[in-house]
Parts: sequence; C-alpha cells; structure tokens
Amino acid sequence: MADHPDEKVLRREKELIGQVKDEKARANLLSIAMTLAFRHFKEKWVKEYFAEEMTMIKSANIVQEWIDEATEKGIQQGIQQGAQESIKEVLEARFNLVPDELVQSIRQVNELAILHKLLKKAAVVNSLEEFQSIVKILL
Repeated sequence: MADHPDEKVLRREKELIGQVKDEKARANLLSIAMTLAFRHFKEKWVKEYFAEEMTMIKSANIVQEWIDEATEKGIQQGIQQGAQESIKEVLEARFNLVPDELVQSIRQVNELAILHKLLKKAAVVNSLEEFQSIVKILL
C-alpha cells in the first residue's frame, strides 16, 4: 500500500504476488492489483504492464464472480424492464394513451413480485385512475 503509488511500487507488488505458490490465489491477487492500478495509472499502460499475466488474471475466481454478478444483474434488469413495458402495453391496449406520470411511476417499481401483481391488475382494472391508485398504494 502506498499513498502515491508509482511503477516501482507496482513492480514490487508483482514480485511479491509472483512468490505466492497457489496459482488461483496468485491469479486473484493479480486481478486485484490490476484493478487497483486502474485507479492510479492510465488504462492503456496498465493493460500493457499486466499483458503477460492477462491469461492468469482472466482465470481468477474474483473476475469470474464479477462477470457472474454483472450477468445476473443484467438479466434481472432485463426481466424488470420487460415487466414494466408489458404493464404499459396492456394499459395502452385497454385505455389507449397512458400518462407519462403513470409510466414513470411504473418504472419506479423494482420488485418483480409487485410488477407481476401490477401486470395482472392492468388486465382487469376498470380505469386508469383505478390503476394509478393501486400503483400509489404499492409504492
């Protein structure tokens, strides 16, 4: 750790990490070192500096965990946005124009269980006003 890291500090860090016997641990440490280096050095330089280690870094557990988390988050966001859009489309099919204020309220709902309830309600409510009151209650 250094307040103002430079190439000398990074070189020493790589030397110390290189001494770690466990390959997975070494890969994890290199990925962390590279991530921290991005905070202090130009991206292009960091990528060149860690070029030899990139294959090992890509195999690091921590990198795979980040990829898995990002993928899961993307899937959940896609499902959420799809549910929000479905609610809007059902309301448009039933009542034609859906006010922007209501669309914004629907987009504030993040929980899938609530979105599914709203989708079912959108299919059976008698008016947009009734639906708006349901959304307000659920928010």
